[in-house]
Amino acid sequence: MSSDPGQPSLFDQLDTTVPSAPETPGMTASILTVEELNRTVRNLLQDEVGTVWVEGELSGIKYYRTGGRARVYGTLKDSKAEARIVIWDETVASLRFDLEDGMKVQVQAEVTLYPQRGQYQLVIRQLKPAGIGELELAFQKLKEKLAGEGLFDEEQKQSIPDFPFRVGVVTSMQAAALQDFLDITERRNPALEIVIAPSRVQGEGAAAEIVAALESLQKATGIECIVLTRGGGSLEDLWPFNEEIVARAVAACTIPVVSAVGHEIDWTICDWVADQRMPTPSAAAELVAWPADLWRSRIGELGERSAGAIGQQLSVLLERVDWFTRAHGFQRMSARIREQTQRTDEALRMLPTSLRLRAEVADSRMRKSAASLSRTMAAHLERSTSVLDQLRRTIDALGPLSVLQRGYAIVRRPEGGAVVLAASELEQGDALEVYLNRGMAGVRVESTGPGLEATDPDSDAQPEGNER
Repeated sequence: MSSDPGQPSLFDQLDTTVPSAPETPGMTASILTVEELNRTVRNLLQDEVGTVWVEGELSGIKYYRTGGRARVYGTLKDSKAEARIVIWDETVASLRFDLEDGMKVQVQAEVTLYPQRGQYQLVIRQLKPAGIGELELAFQKLKEKLAGEGLFDEEQKQSIPDFPFRVGVVTSMQAAALQDFLDITERRNPALEIVIAPSRVQGEGAAAEIVAALESLQKATGIECIVLTRGGGSLEDLWPFNEEIVARAVAACTIPVVSAVGHEIDWTICDWVADQRMPTPSAAAELVAWPADLWRSRIGELGERSAGAIGQQLSVLLERVDWFTRAHGFQRMSARIREQTQRTDEALRMLPTSLRLRAEVADSRMRKSAASLSRTMAAHLERSTSVLDQLRRTIDALGPLSVLQRGYAIVRRPEGGAVVLAASELEQGDALEVYLNRGMAGVRVESTGPGLEATDPDSDAQPEGNER
């Protein structure tokens, strides 16, 4: 700073007179203490130099924390000189990143002097990175920190369900992205239920609201995945999704989280932490809302798998019956009967006539026993066959086609909508599709009222809707 020729220099302003000779009576001399000198110099620095912007490299940075407040001491230097710095708690609290040795910064500082040491220092009021924006630096620092903790690792991520029935959405109710999301999900799958947890998505306090919205959806019933979304914007606009509290809340969420923040070129910390990142809110809507034809295909696959499992179980039962028939009776019993018959014939030939009658009586008893045993085995086989037939009939009766063949019908909303289970779900004039054993009929509701449950004396069910 150049001095004004018309003003006294800093040295001239020191109100001090140093005597060149011993005092003599009548002369007065002003002698300063070291403390007084340092305070005078400090005042002169603050008045004459004041607040300046300085660029340099941080060195020897040390944090001191007491009572939840932090302050920083260190040095600001360049290739030829250095100056001590101090940053008080209110300035430290405003920083979005931690200070490190070697960081090049630009600072706004008050030039002063520490009286106790007689050392001049810079009291920093503002600080920003040199050559890179403050937000960009904070973004990179947090990204490196969370990546080092493993929050971005694939093995930490949960799978997004293929066919969710209930999806939570965290966004602003005024966001254009929300309407796009709802339009796409309604068109692709009207049966999908969307639960919105409103939150601000930019500005002061938005990060805390996003965390609260995530917590509320985790307490809700039946939420299978959560979509965190908003439209595009500047780095400042998207900054709540780069806050550490939001990133940690997403990582700790017990429900799979889809991050769909901004446009395809926009990346936030939440995108790395979330279980899946989608480039736009529309892409996220397509991910969670599978079309109705895919639902039908999946249901068909499940039906085929069920039929295959039932057929396999039936084959096992048939094999067991066959094994039981061969292993427990018929072959062994026939052989034993033939053996006993042969032995009897030989005994008859050997016995005298007087004993033949007794032998014939014994033979008759034996034949009766054999016949009784055969009947017992036949009855056992018949019962086993009956049980098997009953299992077959039960399996057939459980199939949806058998239900339709008995005169029942399936009623559902048009275009593959939800199945209607109760009259209370309907309004007069509703269009419906009725699926019969053969074919389908489109109908419209004229009225509703109690069904068979209202007249069945053995039923505990109550009418589900008022007659219209």
